[in-house]
Amino acid sequence: RQFLEMGAAGYVLKKAADTELADAIRAVHRGESFVYPSLMGQLIDSYLKQPPPQVAPQSSEKLSPREVEVLRLVALGFTNQQIADELCIGVSTVETHRTHIMEKLGLRGRAQLVRYALAKGLLRPPAD
Repeated sequence: RQFLEMGAAGYVLKKAADTELADAIRAVHRGESFVYPSLMGQLIDSYLKQPPPQVAPQSSEKLSPREVEVLRLVALGFTNQQIADELCIGVSTVETHRTHIMEKLGLRGRAQLVRYALAKGLLRPPAD
């Protein structure tokens, strides 16, 4: 978790197979993040136990509806390409939204985005 907070683009276990390591390198090279799949649950649990990031009280209101969608998908672990496909926008548009979200909220890195999304309830299923 500390590496991700410091800005690392990914994390692979030592026991990862060569193909998994290659997949991680390719993902990071494309500008995406990579966390070894078996660690994702532990990572989310760890962030649920942490206090929310220190942001201005009205900061989430600064985000456009599209930025909230992008933030939610980033926090769910979607790659930039998957977000682009899901929202029918270009990868560069996703990257621009991510940059704006991070600037508006004063956050750095995927880990802080995930913590923020968890704190704001963006990862809960929508109410019916």
